Amino acid sequence: MKPPPSTPRRPASTRLTDPGLTSPGRSGTRLTSPGRIGPSRIVLAGASLVILASAGLLNGLAPMSSDDYSYVMKGVSWAAMRDHYMGWSGRLVADTLSSLVLGWGTHWADAVNTGALVWILATLGQRLAGKASWVPDARVLFFIFILYWVNNPKLGHTTFWIVGAANYLWTHAILFGFVLAFVAALQGTQQGGQQATQLGGRLGQRLGRLQGGQPHRPLWQGLALAVLGLAAGCTNENTAPTAWLLLAWLTWQARPGRQRARPADQARIEPASRPDIEPAARLDTNTESGPRPDIPQGAARTALAWPVFWLACMALGMAVLLLSPGDLHRAAHPSNREWYDTALGWRIEYHLVRRFPDSMAKYWQAALVLLWGAACIRLPRPVARRIGLLVGLACIANLALVFAPPYPKRALQGGFMFMLLAVAVMGHQAVQPGALRRARLLALGLALCALQWLVSFGLLLRAYHGTALQDELRVALIQKGLAEQAPRIEIPKYYFSPLLNSRDQFDIFFNGEAMAAYYGTQAQIVEYPVTGPYDIEHPPAPTPSAAR
Repeated sequence: MKPPPSTPRRPASTRLTDPGLTSPGRSGTRLTSPGRIGPSRIVLAGASLVILASAGLLNGLAPMSSDDYSYVMKGVSWAAMRDHYMGWSGRLVADTLSSLVLGWGTHWADAVNTGALVWILATLGQRLAGKASWVPDARVLFFIFILYWVNNPKLGHTTFWIVGAANYLWTHAILFGFVLAFVAALQGTQQGGQQATQLGGRLGQRLGRLQGGQPHRPLWQGLALAVLGLAAGCTNENTAPTAWLLLAWLTWQARPGRQRARPADQARIEPASRPDIEPAARLDTNTESGPRPDIPQGAARTALAWPVFWLACMALGMAVLLLSPGDLHRAAHPSNREWYDTALGWRIEYHLVRRFPDSMAKYWQAALVLLWGAACIRLPRPVARRIGLLVGLACIANLALVFAPPYPKRALQGGFMFMLLAVAVMGHQAVQPGALRRARLLALGLALCALQWLVSFGLLLRAYHGTALQDELRVALIQKGLAEQAPRIEIPKYYFSPLLNSRDQFDIFFNGEAMAAYYGTQAQIVEYPVTGPYDIEHPPAPTPSAAR
């Protein structure tokens, strides 16, 4: 009796490259079964929860301070926004968000936005590194959050102060969210037609539309990105123009008929010989020369018309921001006259010699991470060029402050975002198989950063919990003064217990007039200094003579 014929096994190469078993842009990787959550997704969810919980705890403990009282009273009416734009600031997006978040009365919005910004940077870095995915690696995501925390030029002002977060956290989430959507659409324009040609039929057409490529783009998608681009242009005076330069350069690199790499370089960047670079996500490493046969040139030019339109919308938003009458009025404020009255040449020299080097030095830890990673990770030339480009954009963002009067450290947040983006690109390269040269040395650097974050978080949690208790006493003293109709109300200043970095404090600028208006009183509210911690059960000794 003959044995039953054995079922022939599919060749390994066929099994690994079956379109039904692989994800677009991730050739050779088996997908997780539908409805099954893999270990990597569990780790990613855990990292996201840690980010939200740590940011949410501190946001919840941080009290209202500084300009919060002014912006909560400003409101979001059309008249209020118009008057503010005409008389003080062109940051329509930030000023509107400040009043909105304060009106919501919850600090969790800033915590969620912190996680959103870190997720956007990690995902954008992944796409610039060559992986067309909307889900970043959990290890890279969490490390970007740690570095954002420990090397932030002014963490307390940009993340835990509500008005500061609206100016430097929310706006950068909007700006880099637009950059991410723009890059994804640009990658789809280049690859959507090729994938549709390979798959064919209705599935190929749907994939092309999903990727943003041929055969066409939904009108609502293009218009939505145009509106987002307009808002992104209105976000920040130095970061928005710098991001516009990045997107303009990527659009130029994606133009049809562009000369590709030299033949001598093809062996170094050909997808077949460089599996660590995914061709579905590359914007400027195609080794072909001349027009691509898989996408009609007329259709490719039409597809690139959308990115050009989005760039125009973003430029319009920047014009609304930079040419606002409010910024001109603020420039004429007496506090800024000394700067603008000096010679232009002296201002440029002072910025290049003094302010610019000092500003870049604030990113020393991100720069050290990049140098450490370059010694431990094998970086393909296209990836190294992207990292160098992003570091250069960080320099441009700070050079753009050359005409600005003396600025606070929180204004350096824009250049810091580009440094984090460079670290994200390197991080996603590091997690590729065979990319590490000195794994133990890299692990040591990561462990030191994680330890620094743990110490910083613990000290911040203790300090912010103390200020929350202090705020209870401050509010009680104000309420007591209102009940007694006192003409003068004295409250103690905030006292911070020791922190790893003094820049982690939220803004403690005091505006007694705005606070009195917030509480609806004509009384004069003043602060007096304290020498130690206090709470409602252990108030500090009053020192009226030292009040201001």
